[in-house]
Amino acid sequence: MQHNCCGLTEKNAARYGGKAQKIMLLDAGRIVQNIHLQALSLELASLAIADFNTNKLRKICRLPQDMEPIYLICVGYPPQEP
Repeated sequence: MQHNCCGLTEKNAARYGGKAQKIMLLDAGRIVQNIHLQALSLELASLAIADFNTNKLRKICRLPQDMEPIYLICVGYPPQEP
C-alpha cells in the first residue's frame, strides 16, 4: 500500500500568508508520523521517502499540476526473519 502526502501552498496562503509553505511541510511531517504510528500498531512496516522525481510521481498518481508531492509513504508487511 502506498500513500502520498501532497499540499497546496496557494490554498493555505490566504490563511497563513508567507508561512503557508512552512505550515504545509510541518503538517506533512505530522501526517507521516501518524501513518508510521498506525502502521506500527498494526505490526506493519513503513518507510517515508522524500527524495523522488516530483513530476513522475505527480503523473503516476494523476495529481493536478498545482499539487506538490512532499512524501511517498510505503506501508506493508515487514520481511520475515529466517
